[in-house]
Formats: sequence, C-alpha cells, structure tokens
Amino acid sequence: MDIIQLQHMAKVDPASAGAQYDREFIVCSLDLLSGLAEGLGSGIESLVSQTNLRDLLLNCCMDEAPDVRQSAFALMGDLARSTNLIGENLSVANNACWAIGELAVKCLVKGRLVNDMN
Repeated sequence: MDIIQLQHMAKVDPASAGAQYDREFIVCSLDLLSGLAEGLGSGIESLVSQTNLRDLLLNCCMDEAPDVRQSAFALMGDLARSTNLIGENLSVANNACWAIGELAVKCLVKGRLVNDMN
C-alpha cells in the first residue's frame, strides 16, 4: 500500500516523492493485494482493516489509466468476496451493483464494449 501511495505522490510531484511515477508499480501492487485477498480469504480483513486501502482504492478506481482501474476493480471484487464489506448495508450494495450495470450499458457502442472510457 505504501508503494501505491508513493506512486500517487510521484505522479503529482516526483521531486518531493523521491521517485518517478510508474503505473506498473500500482498495477502490480493491486494485483498482489488481490492475490493475497484470494489466498487468505477472510484473513485479509485483519491486514487491511487499519489501513488507508479504501482511500487508495478509490483513487485507483478513478485513475486515467485503464490497467490501473482494471486492477483496482479486481481488488475491490476480491475484497468484497473475502471480507464482510456489505454487512448491514445490503441496499447500498444493491444500488452500487445497479449503478455499475448502468455504466456498463453506457459503455456499449454499436454492440461492442469500449476499451477506454476517456
């Protein structure tokens, strides 16, 4: 998670971050977290519960790079499957699924899914 945060800082100001931005570090970090969530199952919850992963994940889901967004949404799905993110907020989860479905419909152009939403 520190790598993701460092890369977000490097994207804005490489000098103060002390590193050059490379989105592959973000993609690989997100994919690693997905693998951990899948492998550890509910055990991942204790590792990420006291972190800023939710905020980092939100930033990654809004990134302009499709591969970062793809890995971020994959991690979100793995976390949803592995942890108790829904809890008592079933109606919220239901509306989120509906919204994602509506977005997917908007991405269809002449029967083909648009690869880049920009």
